[in-house]
Amino acid sequence: MRDLLKFIFLFPISIAWTSEPINSFEYQSARLNNNMLTDSSSQNWRQESVTSLYAFLKTQHKIGSFIINTASVLNYVDSPLYKEETLAKAYITSPNSYVSRDSFNLFLKKTNQESSYAIGLSEFNISQDSDEIFWEVGRFNIEFGKGKAFNPINPFNYNSTFSTSPIFTQGIDGLHIELKKDPKFALNIYLLGDRSYSEDHSENHKSLIIRGDWSYSESVHINYMLGEDQNRHFYGIEALKVLGSFSIFGQLVKASQELENQSQDNQDIFHYLMGIEASLYKSWLSQLELGRFDQNEKGTTLPRNFYLPFNKMISWINNYRVSDNQRVALHTSQDLESNAVAYIISGTYEYNPNYEIGFFFSSLMGDLSKDEKYLAQHNIPQKIGLKIRAKF
Repeated sequence: MRDLLKFIFLFPISIAWTSEPINSFEYQSARLNNNMLTDSSSQNWRQESVTSLYAFLKTQHKIGSFIINTASVLNYVDSPLYKEETLAKAYITSPNSYVSRDSFNLFLKKTNQESSYAIGLSEFNISQDSDEIFWEVGRFNIEFGKGKAFNPINPFNYNSTFSTSPIFTQGIDGLHIELKKDPKFALNIYLLGDRSYSEDHSENHKSLIIRGDWSYSESVHINYMLGEDQNRHFYGIEALKVLGSFSIFGQLVKASQELENQSQDNQDIFHYLMGIEASLYKSWLSQLELGRFDQNEKGTTLPRNFYLPFNKMISWINNYRVSDNQRVALHTSQDLESNAVAYIISGTYEYNPNYEIGFFFSSLMGDLSKDEKYLAQHNIPQKIGLKIRAKF
């Protein structure tokens, strides 16, 4: 309770100086169950409660031609599961970091045996826009790519489709310049810093990424990227073709072996994704994906920036609008190597434009492999709960 009071006291201070806020608050009450498909030797807990509070406050302040953007985040979680020696704690809230490339420590975090909290800025930048160039510096967001369950073309943002936590965009520290003189083509240059890649956060790794955003025609769009990030060279491309109410897309991404470790155990990493998106009956949006997250099993590998610990997966994402104020979603994904199947069902009822209530249920089904490389899948808990959200 003392941590919660400190949290509530500090949060308004972080946003008090800005203006025109866009706020949302979400309260969740859930029950976590040790997955019934898991044998008792892998985890020593059965059932625990989780109470969560999330708050997001975005502001935009204009000074002449400059714009200052901020996004403050509050997350408080109370659960007896924090006492247990289990990796399932990582799935109480997911992702566990609101920033994916950090040069500056703009968050206060603490975890004890009963609760955890995080408070800070996921966005804090100054920007300027014109007809030919846009730039921003500080902590900002990078959003691109069609993948829902897995989006390898964008390593800077966590994909939380299968998470019950509120969806948000992770922050990035650095400089972004967009050259857009040609209306069909934009060149984006990112110069980033990253302390999270080093274990003790002492070394600030530099990243330089160039991304092309090309509208080849009215129905064909291409994203490509190249550069250096997290001590590897990166090359990637995404192509999208629109066919009426359908669209097909594919991504290919290659990361070199670590630049400072040229041993035989460190190998190149290759991800791919292909998918089709369909808008059905004007109220049903469905997307089917087949993807592969490559891992270097002998040497160091890349951090996983999506919720499921799956490697080769087929996923089906469905969002359906029942009425103007009712929405339901059903997402499922199968690891084609271990045969584990994850799914999440959720529904939302919008009481009025400012308030909504909802439910969620997520779990695994199928036979979980006992192979050591799939043990992370045993840590995913079954989760059922209710949520209330307020928007102002």
